[in-house]
Amino acid sequence: MDSPVSPRTTRKPADRAFRDHPPRRSAQHGVALIVSLILLLVVTIIGLAAIRLSGTQEKMAGNAVDRTQAFQVAEATLQFAAATILPPANPPNPASFNVPSVTDCANSPCTNNPANDGAIPASAWVFPPTSQTAASSNSIVTPYGNNPSYIIQYMGTCSVDGGTFQFTNDQNNQGGGGSLKTAGNCYRITARANSPGANGAPSQNRAQVVLQAIYRTN
Repeated sequence: MDSPVSPRTTRKPADRAFRDHPPRRSAQHGVALIVSLILLLVVTIIGLAAIRLSGTQEKMAGNAVDRTQAFQVAEATLQFAAATILPPANPPNPASFNVPSVTDCANSPCTNNPANDGAIPASAWVFPPTSQTAASSNSIVTPYGNNPSYIIQYMGTCSVDGGTFQFTNDQNNQGGGGSLKTAGNCYRITARANSPGANGAPSQNRAQVVLQAIYRTN
């Protein structure tokens, strides 16, 4: 009598491969780590760019404020200086501008911008009285210490027909009416103001405004 044959269990090739080589979880975790680091790097770069942009905008706004303040003070200084030579003030004497010679542009060469002329001594610049609050017309309001100063230079005689300094009829008319004058003495006023630095001193790295105008007297 033949003995019974026990059934054989046949393993499939896929099952054998799964048992012999299971998937590595460490490799899967490594990919997730790399992706996370890349995302973190991108977010960091965006954050740093936003901080830098914010700082640049803050500097631009500060520069605009500095220039506006300096411009207002320079304009007030120009008007203050003009009031010293225009009516009702007495007209200046041209001979008084011979010393120093840098203020006599009729007989000596002068640069277009005295603020950049190193030959002009500091003593030639006039520093008007200032105040930090709205005071009388005898002072300039500089709440931020803008260090205003001005210089008046004699340009020579001027008229429509000629002279040391010639101007056009439109400039001579001064608005028409009975104000037409044919000749006079011309003076150039240059006013400047700086943005304040430490302790109110002018700062070379901030705004400086220079304004210039030519006035004629009788």
